[in-house]
Amino acid sequence: TVQVIDPCAFSGLVLVKTIRLPKRGEEIGAYAFYGCSSLKKVILPDSLKKFNNTALKDCPKLKTLKIAAKNKNYRVKGDCLIRKKDKTLVYAMPTGKALEIPAGTKAIEAFAFNNATSPTVHIPSSVTKIERMAFCKTGLVENINIKDVTIAQENPVYARDGQCIYNKKDKSLSVAIPDDNGILYLSEQIENLTPDYSVVNCDTAEVEKLEKVVFPESLKKVTVPGFSRVTQAKNVYFTGAVPPEVIKPKSAKGYARLPVFCNIYVPEAYADTYKAWYKKNKGYSYVNSWNTYDPAAM
Repeated sequence: TVQVIDPCAFSGLVLVKTIRLPKRGEEIGAYAFYGCSSLKKVILPDSLKKFNNTALKDCPKLKTLKIAAKNKNYRVKGDCLIRKKDKTLVYAMPTGKALEIPAGTKAIEAFAFNNATSPTVHIPSSVTKIERMAFCKTGLVENINIKDVTIAQENPVYARDGQCIYNKKDKSLSVAIPDDNGILYLSEQIENLTPDYSVVNCDTAEVEKLEKVVFPESLKKVTVPGFSRVTQAKNVYFTGAVPPEVIKPKSAKGYARLPVFCNIYVPEAYADTYKAWYKKNKGYSYVNSWNTYDPAAM
């Protein structure tokens, strides 16, 4: 008779290996099986209507995810749980091997890769929407298991340039891919930095894990807390003659507007401009060191 599994209902049951949910089950809440570290197999309900993709977070041994073909809302294909109605990738399995997102998938849901262990992920041409922090675990916690993300050249909305996957329509960053030394050059294709992008191959919450981040001259607008994802970078470089416009929505209360607690480097010729920019956005006093450089020497 059970139709709803509430949030955190079975979280932390470290000895459970198999879960068979009741056929009449319609909803599985957030973190329902969070931290079930021995879990290997889950059989989803025939009547499932709503699945929160954090339900199986931190279940590293999960190998099998099944759902009846007659389910009207979801299907499992290529180690992915797909919502049928809008062809959205909801959850990626922790397979430990390269993952090809199934062709025909149109969107990637926020935090869909929260439990993924795939070293590489390939996005097909059919994906035209990557939701906020799709490759993150949760919040501002990155998935360090994913080392690289590639995308089909024929994709009409997204493209890869250097270490970034970006939206071709609004020129915003979608996925940042620092190298193994923690160095990240944002693409010159990026004009808009929002808080919604993902970072892979790096844990930005770990102090000084990001050694160097270089923001492009093309960057025109940053929505707070867009810079906060790289707050823990040791060295931050700006390259433009004009600092980007900073937009702070009401929902971003409490977040720093600019990179802080790091070493800042700005072009020598525009040092005064950047200092005034930092002063205006109340970030100058929280910088570890202030430096200038010659762009021609980079």
